[in-house]
Amino acid sequence: MIYSFYSLFCVCVENSPLNFRGSHGRDARRRRNKKAVMSIANKTREEALKTRRLIIDTATAVILKKGYERATLLDIAAQTGMTRGAVYGNFKNKSELFECILSDWTLPETLADALTSELPLSRTCCDTLQSLEKDGLYQIVLSLATGSAAEQEDAVPEKAVRRSYQKLLGLFEKILLIGQQKSDVSKKQNVSAAAEVLLSYLAGLGKIWRVEKSSFSLSEWARGFVDIFLRGLRENP
Repeated sequence: MIYSFYSLFCVCVENSPLNFRGSHGRDARRRRNKKAVMSIANKTREEALKTRRLIIDTATAVILKKGYERATLLDIAAQTGMTRGAVYGNFKNKSELFECILSDWTLPETLADALTSELPLSRTCCDTLQSLEKDGLYQIVLSLATGSAAEQEDAVPEKAVRRSYQKLLGLFEKILLIGQQKSDVSKKQNVSAAAEVLLSYLAGLGKIWRVEKSSFSLSEWARGFVDIFLRGLRENP
């Protein structure tokens, strides 16, 4: 009887709101445990994001140096100090990795936001070309978007490359729209079609300039050629 009464007393005390070692103690422990678990999860997530960022940054450097076709996940893993399996744990193939690289590429939008109508149109085109030529991803996007990539283990992420190419076209469309506002480009010109031709024309000039290794800056060297091209856009199509 005494034992039963004592057991009941213990149960009552355990569940009493005054028992800080009972339910309140359990709640406190649960809160501490939950906080510890969340802290570990956040740390794990941060480390995973840092690892993923390291792989993307390293892959960008490797691809810029070797080109998309010749760069391999083994090259990238070696540069990061990881195993190829660790890289595959974050990206299933080179195509997926390159797609992430291109999603981070914002140079065309940055240049478009900085455009001004104060400069002559030819100067704007040449300065834009010079800025693009300094960026390795511009060369790779042009090559993949306008050429045929060689057969390889990882296919080119065509949609991502096309989106990046469209960013470039959007940049030159904006330039030509500014030209129309200044009457440097005929209002009858189809700026979408003209932008594609202008991009191809400027890309060709960039290649010639690199081959010639001119002592002049690209912007200065290309000005006369760009003037000739833009003169045709002033004419009615």
